[in-house]
Amino acid sequence: MPPQPVLDPLPGPAPDLVSFAALMGRHFPGARVLIVPAAPMAPAAFGLTPAEQVPLLGLASQLGTEAHFYRDRPPASDLPPGTDIPGACALIPLTGGEGRPLGWFAILLPGSHDFTPWERQDLDSFTHQLECMLQSAPGSPGCYSQLFELTFNQSSVGMALSAPDGRWLRANQSLCRLLGYPESQLIERDWQSMTHDADLAAEVRLFEQLLAGERQSYRLEKRLLRSDGTPHWVQLSVTLCRGRGPRQTHLIAVFTDIDDRKQAEQQLRQLQSRLEQQVAERTQALSRALAERDREMAERAQAQARLMEEKNRFQNMLDNSSAAFIEVNEQGRLCGWNPAASTLFGWQAEAVLGRPLTALFDPDSPFCKLLLSQDPQPRRQEVDIRDRDARLVQAEVMAESSQHGGRPSRFAFIHDISARRSVAQQLKQSKSRLKAIADNMPALIAQINPQQRYLYANRAYQEWFGVSSEQLYTMSVEDLIGPKAYGVAAPHLARALAGEELAFDTPFDTLQGERMVHSHYVPNPEPGTGLYILATDISELTELQRRLEHEAAHDALTGLPNRRAFSLRLERELARTRQGSGHLALLFIDLDGFKQLNDNLGHDFGDRVLRYFAERLQACVRPGDMVARLAGDEFTLLLPDLGDPHREVHQVCERLLADLATTRELAGQPLRLTCSIGAALCPPGREMTLDTLLNQADAAMYRAKAAGKGRYALA
Repeated sequence: MPPQPVLDPLPGPAPDLVSFAALMGRHFPGARVLIVPAAPMAPAAFGLTPAEQVPLLGLASQLGTEAHFYRDRPPASDLPPGTDIPGACALIPLTGGEGRPLGWFAILLPGSHDFTPWERQDLDSFTHQLECMLQSAPGSPGCYSQLFELTFNQSSVGMALSAPDGRWLRANQSLCRLLGYPESQLIERDWQSMTHDADLAAEVRLFEQLLAGERQSYRLEKRLLRSDGTPHWVQLSVTLCRGRGPRQTHLIAVFTDIDDRKQAEQQLRQLQSRLEQQVAERTQALSRALAERDREMAERAQAQARLMEEKNRFQNMLDNSSAAFIEVNEQGRLCGWNPAASTLFGWQAEAVLGRPLTALFDPDSPFCKLLLSQDPQPRRQEVDIRDRDARLVQAEVMAESSQHGGRPSRFAFIHDISARRSVAQQLKQSKSRLKAIADNMPALIAQINPQQRYLYANRAYQEWFGVSSEQLYTMSVEDLIGPKAYGVAAPHLARALAGEELAFDTPFDTLQGERMVHSHYVPNPEPGTGLYILATDISELTELQRRLEHEAAHDALTGLPNRRAFSLRLERELARTRQGSGHLALLFIDLDGFKQLNDNLGHDFGDRVLRYFAERLQACVRPGDMVARLAGDEFTLLLPDLGDPHREVHQVCERLLADLATTRELAGQPLRLTCSIGAALCPPGREMTLDTLLNQADAAMYRAKAAGKGRYALA
């Protein structure tokens, strides 16, 4: 039977003995210091919870009057069934006069702890002081009041007394530090006004139940508002102490700071939220990837089905083709042979597939060389081939290389042209005399059918275009002369095929380069049978005429249009401007310091500078603009069809001056040029002569030069 209690229950509020942890903090950081009465009491008495009171009383009843120190949690055999003390502990008996048991002094530590002799000596001294305090007035409330005051004032947690209407009556220093108020200001407020709005309703319900006697205490987590207005999380334990009258009824509140824990929980929730979001995003990405994989697999299956369909269609075409088809792999062995090949050469596919091509045909024959060639380009050739019975087959072979699954092969379509060759021989004999005459003519002579394909062509075609007569017979006029020349000839061909005799000039691309050709089309007397072509080379005559015209209109040094060409163009542009086209601008440009360059570095260098300056001018203008050299170092620039003339003229001038400002090397000499530019405008609809516009630009140029050169001015 456990010892009977000697200490009477306190008539006032029970002190929370957590404050003893603060007194012993310098000896045992993190310790919980408790006084255990000699028998079970109300859970709130002496600050004990039921989870602490039951095992400690059970352990004390086993120990008797001796102090015990446990390095780790006490063994289960010393504790009541189903209870535990998680960690090291010390249990020291408290005795009064004549050895009367008062209870036990207990200190609980988290984890393991070895109590050193010095620590045990400190604990013995503290126990003696505590016994003296408890016996100073045995049974007197003053004893417990003194103990409560000590606990209240030195507690490491916040403690307060409040009236039933919510007013603060007292507050310890820990609570004042927690809330940032001195006690004098704190007791002027009530706990309701200092509770966060979101937590107030829940506590008001618990508070009303406490006052109504429906509960003895309550505990909750809430936010208190500090003096600076910031919320602070605490764990609140409230106990109602009823006195003999309404004025003696008050409440004891214990505030434990849990703000750090709440912040950690908030961070943990945020981290969990981010993690859930990342999981969701990864899940969506995986779903999209799976959907994309399924789509690609479906597309691949469709592609494979189409490929198989194409393969079957191609095989069907080969099987039913009138042309023989033969394919050899990279080792020169036959891997393709269609029924037409069996008909042409006499071997069946089963007998030849897998055998070397040279086992069937003469290895030195043009046919074998063509089919075994490594040439990647398609080739077309007429050859003689010996079949299985050594019969000579005259054939046209079209050979080409291919890749199948990364493995090279070469195939050929073979047409029997024996009959065609016989007809060609007859035609050759009947036309040999005419051909001998025509081949020695210094002109193109040909006959084409209504489909514009060649029926005859003399040797000049081979000399001009590099094609034999046989090749030419397989070509049309467009195939031979090319799209550019055919675009000019097509309308004339149509008229000649309709019965009109005519002539025209057009350029041809030949092996010797471009030639200007005078073509004469003569319709065949028999309607619907085509026409004859007689074409002579007039390139030298045309070039002579072009050169004379160019020299008459261009500057010999720079190649730019000269004054004559410039005047003709300016007259045309002024006429267009009078009719309402866009604005016209004329720039008169003078190269600054040219005379000094010419005198100091010589005329050859001066010519180089003029040519270089002409190139820079041409690089700074639009297509369609005209750059001309009038004389010496004077140049003009014609800008037609301007939409915003002032802005565009400024842009051209700035671009030219900036381009010239870059130092470049010319003939081994560093060169940086400047020029003076005068610009004159002619708006749409304005009547203006060439001389007027030129004089305005010239005058503006001299203003620019007078202003310091290297700049421009607008008339």
